[in-house]
Amino acid sequence: MKKLLFTPLAFFFLSFILLGTFSCKKSEPTAASAFTWRFDNGTTISANIHKAFTLSSTILATKGSNILSFDVSISLSSFNANSYTITAGSANGLTYIDNSGNSYSATSGTINITSYANSLISGNFTASVTGSAGGPYPITGSFTDTPVEF
Repeated sequence: MKKLLFTPLAFFFLSFILLGTFSCKKSEPTAASAFTWRFDNGTTISANIHKAFTLSSTILATKGSNILSFDVSISLSSFNANSYTITAGSANGLTYIDNSGNSYSATSGTINITSYANSLISGNFTASVTGSAGGPYPITGSFTDTPVEF
């Protein structure tokens, strides 16, 4: 008897997962899609991969091949088009990891979301970061048509 109760329930969850997996439209980068940043007035770096995630209101970028090994991470209180101030203890923040693996966190700055539509987000940022290799250092950047996923 218990087996019959679990079978319809298992079927329901499996159907829900499959429906969500195959029916969700995944956002793809456009031809104009780009994410660049400049740390400590150095060379402008272009990301190979950049994505935004609505569940965590985070935008990640890397010049490498794995988004989980990010170079720039932006956390926001919302993806709504607006200007967000970075302050200690706020939901708005920026983390940068340099080529040597040194991690820097923003102590002040601004993140501007200029557009969020059709699962694409655009904006720019300016911040002052400090970290394991000193600081404060300036970091600036922009992102255009970064794909947004769950």
